[in-house]
Amino acid sequence: NILLQIFDDGRITDSKGRVVNCRNALFIMTSNLGSPELLSHKGELSKETVLAIVDPIIKAHFRPEFVNRLDEILPFLPLQEKDMEKIVLIQLRQVEKRLTEKDITLTWTADVLSHLAREGYDPTFGARPLKRLIQHTVVNMLSNAILKGEIENGNAVELRFVENTLMYEKMEHVPEPTS
Repeated sequence: NILLQIFDDGRITDSKGRVVNCRNALFIMTSNLGSPELLSHKGELSKETVLAIVDPIIKAHFRPEFVNRLDEILPFLPLQEKDMEKIVLIQLRQVEKRLTEKDITLTWTADVLSHLAREGYDPTFGARPLKRLIQHTVVNMLSNAILKGEIENGNAVELRFVENTLMYEKMEHVPEPTS
C-alpha cells in the first residue's frame, strides 16, 4: 500500500504528516519469487524463459494494481559455471590489490581459476560461497604465511593448484601481472 501511494501520488507521508517528494525517484525492487522453479529448470535460461516462468508467480503473489504500476521486470539470469571464472578473477584481483599495499605481488595459474570456480559454484546460492572459499583457502593461507614471515614485503607469490591442493610459491623474479 505504501508503494501504491508513492506510485500514484509521487509522494509519501509518514505517521507525523511529513511529506517526502518521490516524483523524481527511481525504485528498484528485487525478489526471489520463482527461485525454486528456476533452479529446477535444466539447461541455460534466456530472459524470455525466465519471464515466462516467473510472470505467473509474480501475478499470483502481488495484487494486480501493484503489478500494473511496474514499468518493467528485469530478470537476473541464474549464474552458470562459465560465469564463475570471471567472478573468481574479480575476487583474486581484490586480494592482489590488498597485497600490493604490502608490496607483495600476487599471480596465479589458470588451473587455480578453474579449481576455485568449480569448488565455489553453487547454483542455489550463486557466488556467495565463492567469496567464503577464497577467504578460507587463499586469504587465510597467505595471511598465515605473512604472519609466520614466510612471505615478506617485496616478495612475489604465485598461487598454484598441484595434486588437488591449492598452494603458493614464492617466486625468484617478479612475474608479469595476471590478466
